[in-house]
Amino acid sequence: MIERSDLIEIKQKFDRIKRQNTHGFRLYLQLSKVLNRVMFLLC
Repeated sequence: MIERSDLIEIKQKFDRIKRQNTHGFRLYLQLSKVLNRVMFLLC
């Protein structure tokens, strides 16, 4: 069971990473979209 405070902490970490590495994050989002499409086509 995940506590609410844990979720908030994780979210803050993600926000920090996003701020530091917005370009990398955008790249990651594009990659995940492509991967989802590929998986959808394969199934």
